[in-house]
Amino acid sequence: MVYAGAHILAEDQPNNTLQCIGDILYIRKPIAESVASSTVVQNDDDLSFVLPVGTFEILMWLHVTAAEAADIKVVHTFSGTTTSARSCIGAALGVTDREDTNAIFRGVTSDTEQSYGVDATGTTVVHEAIHTEVSVTGTWQVQWAQVASSATNTTCSIASRVRVMRLE
Repeated sequence: MVYAGAHILAEDQPNNTLQCIGDILYIRKPIAESVASSTVVQNDDDLSFVLPVGTFEILMWLHVTAAEAADIKVVHTFSGTTTSARSCIGAALGVTDREDTNAIFRGVTSDTEQSYGVDATGTTVVHEAIHTEVSVTGTWQVQWAQVASSATNTTCSIASRVRVMRLE
């Protein structure tokens, strides 16, 4: 049991099952993952998890490097039944400087591909926040690919991560 003002310890969580309000699941990529010469979205090797019936907040950060022309597109799939609202924040397509103020602030469904610009001179960060209400348990999967095919790798680094919190 955790009391007000106490720290939540890993052993206080029921094996990442997200069964109780306030339970948190945190997934960080253990190794970088790359895709080259492909515009077909593929399952991320690490960013996948089971969601039971309930209401959740999913926060995702992708730290991406790529050729500027390749960029990255992201979509989410779910094998169960859910109603979701997704907020997307990142660099707009055509960006050549990751500190550019040309950004995307867009709401789309979780199963809509969202494209983001990537600056070839450094890491570009993509942030998405999703509120989802699950009525049938299933597996949530992050998918991504290049927007335009490039022989240069598009890579999601080990700084990429997902945090899931049960709200009700």
